[in-house]
Amino acid sequence: MICLDAKEQAISIKRLAVALLSAAPALVVPAHAQTPSFDGGDEVTLSDAGAGTGIRAPARFEGTFTQIRQGAAAGDTRNGFSANADHEITGKLVWTPDERPAHPKTFGDVDSRFYLPTDGELTVNVKIEARSQAGTCMRETSKTFAVRQLPPAAFQNLYLEVAADGRYKMRLGMINYFLPVEAVQRCTFKAHSDARDAVPVNDVGVVIGPQEGMMTDNAIAGTTEQPVVYGVHSYSGQWDFKRVN
Repeated sequence: MICLDAKEQAISIKRLAVALLSAAPALVVPAHAQTPSFDGGDEVTLSDAGAGTGIRAPARFEGTFTQIRQGAAAGDTRNGFSANADHEITGKLVWTPDERPAHPKTFGDVDSRFYLPTDGELTVNVKIEARSQAGTCMRETSKTFAVRQLPPAAFQNLYLEVAADGRYKMRLGMINYFLPVEAVQRCTFKAHSDARDAVPVNDVGVVIGPQEGMMTDNAIAGTTEQPVVYGVHSYSGQWDFKRVN
């Protein structure tokens, strides 16, 4: 049995450790795919989003949407009654980040950010024409609503979610309660003189609904692929919102 002093023992243990480390296989840590995220760092173009993180979220989006309703109102052609009711709603919106979103993120492991309209306006144009054997009535009006004057509840179904990889999901909806419109009605009767009065229009709302796509050329733009149909009315929509840093 060979006895080693303390110094020799320490040298021997050190040599053994070096030998074990040299013989051990190299540990390879697999590289995890980096998921696009909004973290406030330097901006990365959306086309490179899959190659790194640090994508700066857009400061806001600005642009317009248009909704057009065309269709014959319910009528009785056997008795000579018919009606056309055309509505157009145009929105000029400024979308800014929603710091306290009411909706959960929906893009899975890809980061996203919600936006709400905080400025702009909604303009409603209405033209209704009804004819019968007794005469003809016309209703026309135009009214503009400032976004800043609408209550928060008006935006429950009007919001935008943008993912870090460029995809977006948008909902364009607002019930008619928040867009009260009164039209001037002019009626011409065959049997007596004309009449003019003001009547409420109770079916003006934004119904484009949920839409989704990919942001291209720093813009969220598209059209409804199929008309949105409610009863006898058919709605079409288009939108174009530009990214503003």
